[in-house]
Amino acid sequence: MVEYCHSEVRGDDRIADKACVVQCLFGEAKLTRLKARPTLSAVLEAEEREDLILELQNAITDLHQEMSLKEQQELHKLQHLLQLETRVKELQEQTQSSEETIAQLRQELNERTESNSALQNV
Repeated sequence: MVEYCHSEVRGDDRIADKACVVQCLFGEAKLTRLKARPTLSAVLEAEEREDLILELQNAITDLHQEMSLKEQQELHKLQHLLQLETRVKELQEQTQSSEETIAQLRQELNERTESNSALQNV
């Protein structure tokens, strides 16, 4: 796409034409650089987007790990609570069994006491 400044080339004008060609080449190189700038800008923008995507992916990964850790902690708490509830139930059953044994022993004691009283009255 080199355009010459003069369409006719004459002997004395060769130097001027060469200068014109050099100017045109520099102009074209400058134009090429200007055209490349949006491409460079687009590349930089794409890199920024990729960086942002990576940051978001890392944030999501961190959040997933944090959620997983919290879920594990909650699971351990629930398991501990279940163990405590099971232990409370066991203790309640033992208490009920002990109360039944005490009631039975009192009844036997009362029966013996009455039996002994009746024998002494005879």
